[in-house]
Amino acid sequence: ILDPTSKQNYKSVAEFFLSNKRRAEILSLVRYAIHLNFGIPVSIQGIRKYVSPYHRQWLANGVILMEDDERFEGLMLGYYQDSSIGVLTAKRDKREGEGLGKEDMEFVPIERIQLQNKAEIEPIADMDAGIRELRHLLDRKCKGEAPYQELLEKYPWLLGSVYHRVQAHTYFDDKRIPDFTAIRSKDNCRDVVEIKEPFLKCFRRDGNFTSVFLQAWDQLTEYVDFATQNADYLYREKGLRFDNPRGYLLIGKNFTENERRKFQKIERQTPRLTVLNYGDLLQMAKETAKFVEKLRTSVQDVSEN
Repeated sequence: ILDPTSKQNYKSVAEFFLSNKRRAEILSLVRYAIHLNFGIPVSIQGIRKYVSPYHRQWLANGVILMEDDERFEGLMLGYYQDSSIGVLTAKRDKREGEGLGKEDMEFVPIERIQLQNKAEIEPIADMDAGIRELRHLLDRKCKGEAPYQELLEKYPWLLGSVYHRVQAHTYFDDKRIPDFTAIRSKDNCRDVVEIKEPFLKCFRRDGNFTSVFLQAWDQLTEYVDFATQNADYLYREKGLRFDNPRGYLLIGKNFTENERRKFQKIERQTPRLTVLNYGDLLQMAKETAKFVEKLRTSVQDVSEN
């Protein structure tokens, strides 16, 4: 109908449209008709929404749709021919201002999204449950790393509100697989978390570090160094965002003041690494729960008044 590249033959955009007034009118009418008739209104829980086709269709056996308060805007949804509805989510961490292509997206069935949302809401609704489970494991002197890893996956807030999500066994390469990477709330970049069981000895009788602790510390150092030096590779190939990552080693239960001073000394030598013990973790969880409870009480008081 009208070649947009021909606008370079005119003094201005206005002159271009004036000279092609009828053609531009036809284009506008077609666009208006499409916008009006194919942003189809639906009612979702009594709220009016619009469902429209997305301008790129990646799914071989389905169609990608958008749902929003406005036509041709909003969240991308995938609707398969067998009536299975899901959401297209990013498989990789996203940098600000960066677009995502077909290879960066994953189709997730709506049922899985609902389960994930439920899993995220329930732990926050009863934060005491996470504290009880952690204390129960410690009181039973439960050995092994697996129960504590599962606990952190279930209750990521145990590490503090600075993280909104933890991801287990994040592959850097075939040799480097940290126990967790924790995604920071402030910038969505990752830190590294290594977990050892609470009842491992960190000190020998002579007061020096045990080989078990030094091995775990060296391992964490390697992970953080690799993430720092290979940030571009990890983002490009793995979709993992690292920007000045920190490392945390969760090990042991309680430390004496003298032992803490020794940890502080080794931390000064490697400033981006920190030692946490399970007593610290339990205390952090309690303080986080207290803060959330105070916040809830304040909001409730405001709503009642």
